[in-house]
Amino acid sequence: MNTPLKILHIDPDFKITYFIKNPGSIIRSLISLEQAVQLLKTEEFDLILSEPHNKAIMKPQADSLTVDNKVRVLIVDDNPILREGLKSVLSYSPTFDIVGEAADGLEAIDYTGKFHPDLVLMDLSMPRMDGLAATEEIKKQWPGTKILVFTIHKSPEYQAAAFNAGANGYVSKDSSRVELIQTIQDILQGKQGLHTGLVEEAP
Repeated sequence: MNTPLKILHIDPDFKITYFIKNPGSIIRSLISLEQAVQLLKTEEFDLILSEPHNKAIMKPQADSLTVDNKVRVLIVDDNPILREGLKSVLSYSPTFDIVGEAADGLEAIDYTGKFHPDLVLMDLSMPRMDGLAATEEIKKQWPGTKILVFTIHKSPEYQAAAFNAGANGYVSKDSSRVELIQTIQDILQGKQGLHTGLVEEAP
């Protein structure tokens, strides 16, 4: 009996499709991020694929680039699917150089010291050290580093806490790639980046 092939596919809008391929048939399901995380804990996958768009999604801005015309980016998230999705969104543009990935706040601090990113994409809810504590520490040690919080939390309380910790921007994980890129563009130009779709969560 042939073992079915299990595949996760991530598109640039963070839509996740779960494929089970049997001889002669394919079962395809569009799943949520939460479902994908649970599957990663319980299933063994043969492939995890990500797909960049077939055109550039952001033009370089001369006043926001480093000397080598690249914005050095560190991605911090304990979810490997989200890290892969962010890489697929950013890596196609010539503006960005993904210099590292971290799975928690302690790694974020360590890798910021090692790789000196211009921009850190920071999750909030992570093991060992959360994103708020990591943001505060990074800003103390490397105040010039831009930090964009990229999180599932939408409440004004989380937003205020992130900015109080020193974040330069805040965007929710259900934002489109256009909203994400625009927020990055804003903070690289010295503005406070905020996705205007943030709403107050129900108590």
